[in-house]
Amino acid sequence: VARQAGPAIVAIQTELQESEEVESAKIRNLWSLFDRLRLGYASPLAFPEKAREEVRKDLERQLKELTGRRAGTGQGAGSGVVISSDGLIITNDHVVEGAREITVLLPDLQKYRATLLGSDPRGDLALLRISPRNPLPTVARGDSKRRRVGAGARARGNSFDLSRRDGEPTVTVGIVSALHRVASLDGGRRLYADAIQTDAAINPGNSGGGLFNLDGELIGINSAITSSTGSNAGVGFAIPVNQVKAALPSLKQGRAIAHGYWGVHLKSASGGRSGALVTGVSPGSPADKSGVKKGDLVISVENTTMAGYTDLVNFLSQWPVGMPFTLAGYRDGRSLTLVSQLEPRTEKHQDEESE
Repeated sequence: VARQAGPAIVAIQTELQESEEVESAKIRNLWSLFDRLRLGYASPLAFPEKAREEVRKDLERQLKELTGRRAGTGQGAGSGVVISSDGLIITNDHVVEGAREITVLLPDLQKYRATLLGSDPRGDLALLRISPRNPLPTVARGDSKRRRVGAGARARGNSFDLSRRDGEPTVTVGIVSALHRVASLDGGRRLYADAIQTDAAINPGNSGGGLFNLDGELIGINSAITSSTGSNAGVGFAIPVNQVKAALPSLKQGRAIAHGYWGVHLKSASGGRSGALVTGVSPGSPADKSGVKKGDLVISVENTTMAGYTDLVNFLSQWPVGMPFTLAGYRDGRSLTLVSQLEPRTEKHQDEESE
């Protein structure tokens, strides 16, 4: 796997645009890390006000370590995966967000200035282009639907920006720990839906690198971790390669990717029941317009069983905006059937989340 994938893993260095917009992004990312420490769903407002400044300083330090940014330099580091021999590279949006200059370092130490073709902040993907002198090695793209828990996995990337020295990407070894994970971070701005969980070490600088199966096929893009320290704790998440494949046509053309908004808060049913329990409905949202109410229990959508809230979030994350869907469930013990749809998501919308 290391020999097959290594030549197609690149290091990415960025010069950051130090502006009010980027400073706001840093603050959002700071609280995103706080969310991670609270399993991705705690509100910063719940933290005691008198301790917030101390927490901010500590988390800012951890954030800089996590993202690979060197304090005071306006620089960042991450990873990317070559997906076409003529110079297309997939990475995370958060690796290149706010960058005024992006440099790609190949394993043979060739450096190229990169152009950002398209990005998807919600899905945390970005597509870069370089103009190489010779055709580049690429990765074989697998089918993330064929993944299974316990299967071997290998993560490759620019850990701690070590590739800057010799071009060689780091490989870490693990398994697919779980499937269909959901993480809503950055105040709901980013959603990792149907994510692959792995214990292969994902360290600062690994974001945008590849997760591979034992056949050397790309099955995901390493994107996030859950940790109490800001470094690897054996719980990392990768965006499934099938989501990358679906996003590529829009990213290549620089088109915005339409993400859906339904307007509910969810948690998994308890007490031996299965399904997604609606704990809140945003007024005027598509869910509200279609008659969804707090307390409704959703057990299936389009004849697909919803075992818990993650199933429903994963389903809706892939459902086309504006296309009707039928949900079935219960309200006050009585059977319920409704037809609803998603609307285009904007920055003002609240995120569907667990409680």
